Amino acid sequence: MIIGRKDESYEEDCNLETIDFTPEGTCCRQIQVTVENDIILNVEFDKGCPGNLKGIKALVEGMHRDEVIRRLKGIDCYGKGTSCPDQLSLALSRDRLLEECLLQNSEALS
Repeated sequence: MIIGRKDESYEEDCNLETIDFTPEGTCCRQIQVTVENDIILNVEFDKGCPGNLKGIKALVEGMHRDEVIRRLKGIDCYGKGTSCPDQLSLALSRDRLLEECLLQNSEALS
């Protein structure tokens, strides 16, 4: 079961990012996040605890990426060392690191 919605109207926007992330150590099997100008537009979770993930979705949509990372990073589920919220923060962080790395490389080549 996928929780969330897909808003295809933003796909042409150059400030739009779609992050597809495969979490590790959680019941959730896939996370897809749509971000525009560092604001979370949409979050979809495949599998996991439906009620909790609907709650996470409702809370983070409209929030700034860095605030979501700050609030969710390090949350643990049953001693697993991670959780669906933690994996969402990791997805947003990894994408941010990749973006910064690509920017630095393009500047170095110029």
